[in-house]
Amino acid sequence: MKDFWYYVPTRVNFGPSCFQYLVDTIHQWGTKPLIVYGGGSIKRNGAYDAVVSRLKEANIPYAEMGGVAPNPRYESVLEGNRICREELCDILLPIGGASAIDCAKSIAATVNYDGEPWDIISKKVPVGKVLPVIAVPTLAAAGSEMSTSSVISRMDINEKAGYSSPDMRPRASFSNPEFTFTMPKKQTAAGVADAISHVMESYFSNVPEAYLQTKFGEAMFNTLFHYGKIAYDDPTNYEARSNIMWTCCWAINGLTVKGNPVGWSMHKLEHELSAFYDVTHGEGLAVIMPAWLTWMLTEDNAYRYLGYLQASFGIDPTGMDKMEAAKLAIEKTREYFASLNLPQHLRDFGIEESMLPKMAHEAAIIGKDYFAKAFRPLDEQSALEIYKLAY
Repeated sequence: MKDFWYYVPTRVNFGPSCFQYLVDTIHQWGTKPLIVYGGGSIKRNGAYDAVVSRLKEANIPYAEMGGVAPNPRYESVLEGNRICREELCDILLPIGGASAIDCAKSIAATVNYDGEPWDIISKKVPVGKVLPVIAVPTLAAAGSEMSTSSVISRMDINEKAGYSSPDMRPRASFSNPEFTFTMPKKQTAAGVADAISHVMESYFSNVPEAYLQTKFGEAMFNTLFHYGKIAYDDPTNYEARSNIMWTCCWAINGLTVKGNPVGWSMHKLEHELSAFYDVTHGEGLAVIMPAWLTWMLTEDNAYRYLGYLQASFGIDPTGMDKMEAAKLAIEKTREYFASLNLPQHLRDFGIEESMLPKMAHEAAIIGKDYFAKAFRPLDEQSALEIYKLAY
């Protein structure tokens, strides 16, 4: 196991009663929040009212910014900066999925910077002073409510940039699984795929002696694969929704990667789909994942697929040929995503085959350092091979 430090200061308030602590938490970190959200779903599922009613009762002033896109745009960050400065907001209060939370994090991380915010988002300039973020997630997926990272898209230059800082981790999250009941099936499925990919990136690592991290990962696989289908078929099943929401947090808050560094190569491959075609992140990952698993598989690393097969699908690989067991795990992954009606091929998104080399080239440039740390190191040619397997 490699050396590491681990500190997760996010205070998690979980369950239908969580908002009783909202006002005190806001008073602890600021005086005037900027509420950040996407479309109208938070006003239909009750999350918006749950927050705003308490702000009004406590006479807490606030400003709002809606319209954040599913792959949050750079323009929303710029608009958020403008509102924050004009309204003198000193705390970010995103309500929604990872798009709203990631957008809020980037506003918080760039509003005090005098230069072009993209300098920070693209990692040309380190993150400086960050406004506090209090998150209210309404979708179980990326776990942004407990992570240090943010991903922002610039469609004008076809770039999707991810960056992180310990100070970008939300100070608190208020997570009521009931708000996820009304999520469209498509978003539920994409969210489950996103969370599975987070666990997979760290599980398939080159640190076999990280035993505890491996077992954490297997528990998360078991939970997500089991409850993901239940939530998809029965959207108001609180047991399923709560277990998924809680697992999403632990899949991305650093628990499984500490002492177990990984490259997040799968995500770099998917980011190009979103950058060029505005593909929903979880749907893109559901297509990339089986292809990534297929390309990564070798005789030497097949052992890792055996634990994944048993944890995720309840199939005991004892007595099986390890390569056949590994291939079965990959096939079961495809079948599972198909059962959630997720896309199966890159062509399902309207991606032209002629674009694969360009996406592979961009992924290799942007993800060079990540590719080098992958389960099997990647380069531009191997990125292209994975895209072709997924096509």
